[in-house]
Amino acid sequence: MTLFLMSRPVGRRRGAATAELGIVVPLYLLMICGTLEASRVCSVSEILTNVARDGCRVAVANGKTNADAQTRMTTLLSNAGITGYSTPVITPANVTTSAMGSTVTVTISVQFRRVTWLPISYVMSPSMNLSGTAVMSSEHNPPN
Repeated sequence: MTLFLMSRPVGRRRGAATAELGIVVPLYLLMICGTLEASRVCSVSEILTNVARDGCRVAVANGKTNADAQTRMTTLLSNAGITGYSTPVITPANVTTSAMGSTVTVTISVQFRRVTWLPISYVMSPSMNLSGTAVMSSEHNPPN
């Protein structure tokens, strides 16, 4: 009698594993793609901030120009494999004439669709802009 209670009927759960797999796999893939997108957003945001910081460091150095900072940032972005970014904005427009101690701001931005690893955006908006900003004090000694 106990043997009969422990056995289960054969064939009554045919296809149950397939149905469960059909429900779980799409959710699992969506979760994986979302994790990839979120990781890429964090990675690119960090790269943009580091490039802006390095460009700002060049822009505030005595004797350096906006072109020197632009060249440095372009090189770093190229090395990081980031393309399609907007031209970095350096404020003031001419850092060589900025007074010592005044603020210099560098901002770089790129649309997420330009840097995503996935062909289709699953979680993030493709029109979302990622940006990096740095602000430092000028070390320029403008001519009198």
